[in-house]
Amino acid sequence: MIELLNVTKRYGRRAALEAVSLTVRPGEVTLLLGANGAGKSTLLRAVLGITDVEGTLAVAGLDPRRDGRAVRAHIGYMPQSGGLHPDLTVMETLRLYADIRRVSRDRCGALVREANLTAHAAVRVGELSAGLRQRLGFAVALLTDPGILIIDEPAASLDRASREWLAAQLRRAAAEGRTVLVSTHGGQELLDAGDRQILLEDGRVAADRLTPRERRADDLRVPGAAAAGSPRAATPGGGGPARVAPLIRKELRDAVGTGWLLGYAAVLGALGFAAALAGLDSASGLPLQAFGRTTATLMNLCLLLAPLVAVLMGAGAIAGEAERGTLEHLLAQPIGRPRLLLAKHAALLAALSVATAAGFLPAGILIAAAAGWGSIGHYLLFPAIAALAGAAMAGVGLLISVSSRSAVQAQGFAIFAWFAFVLLYDLLLMGSLAAGSLPVGALAAALFANPVDAARVLG
Repeated sequence: MIELLNVTKRYGRRAALEAVSLTVRPGEVTLLLGANGAGKSTLLRAVLGITDVEGTLAVAGLDPRRDGRAVRAHIGYMPQSGGLHPDLTVMETLRLYADIRRVSRDRCGALVREANLTAHAAVRVGELSAGLRQRLGFAVALLTDPGILIIDEPAASLDRASREWLAAQLRRAAAEGRTVLVSTHGGQELLDAGDRQILLEDGRVAADRLTPRERRADDLRVPGAAAAGSPRAATPGGGGPARVAPLIRKELRDAVGTGWLLGYAAVLGALGFAAALAGLDSASGLPLQAFGRTTATLMNLCLLLAPLVAVLMGAGAIAGEAERGTLEHLLAQPIGRPRLLLAKHAALLAALSVATAAGFLPAGILIAAAAGWGSIGHYLLFPAIAALAGAAMAGVGLLISVSSRSAVQAQGFAIFAWFAFVLLYDLLLMGSLAAGSLPVGALAAALFANPVDAARVLG
């Protein structure tokens, strides 16, 4: 059951929700109606605990603001855009969310069959029709066999056959005793599926009416289903908190797929090998001199390239998800914003570390062959320092990403941040030294406050 009492949400002077009070009961399909901007999506986000509001909320007896992860563990959610990663196949999508929600992968095959997606199991989401994507989104929402279903604008861009299929699934879910809340503009098939209609206008409840209709017994019941109106046990099917390891693996896959890391590793490797080779030729048989020259060259390269690649990838991590429509679906999982950000940062750190190590490898092999393998332990410190500088700049990129309105804006701020840390910061520091006597301790603190300078000093 979902209960709201005097729920209000304001953005400045504008009220997205104004003293909304309603109850959504199990065993019913409750339709949330209203024009764009009426407050439907804000209300759903409040129920999910991903938008803070004033007033009283209770979802399965829990407050979404205080117990957001526990509340989302009870909910199967399908966002308006579908919220699915276009680069994953149908089966990969189900397995990703099954792993996140701690559900057996065996259930994925059953849901693919129930959604009539067997013939499309190996097809990428981006290649599916709108109707098939909605079927997949509904299957993802049912992964944990939840007691509560929340569906946002499911009929957008659907043909009549797809709307009829979805309406039948909603009736079936309610007949099994689930609490079903659907935000929709309409579509007669969905309107006919509703037991109750709540109309929002300018953030207020303008109407709350039952829509009694006669349904055949086989329409209301399915084998093994609970009686209509009988509450389904609101216990999450996956059990326990969501896992972030599947998200880290997905982020690593995305990071490699961008090409940034491969280009970064290739440039480092080629230039580092050339520097080492030139150093050996000019060192007159003193390979340790080449060691110093090569590592200095590689460190300087890394202090230009690694922060740039890291801050750009970090900046695209959240803003990109928002533009693809996948961010809201991830936030609706029982993960929480801090763990989601930490997962993305961990993936970026791992990817940058591997790429940096790969970039240092050719020169390292050449130096070890000339100077002996005893020096390789010291040499490994330099890619580690470079990777840490990249990790710090990836964190800066993530901060930019969560505060940007678009991916393009995030990328622009990221480039400026890179320029500031690499060049402007040192110019300002030198200006400060010239303008007045800066104590040695203050100078050291200023250097280590800049991750690029800190890496340079450590190197």
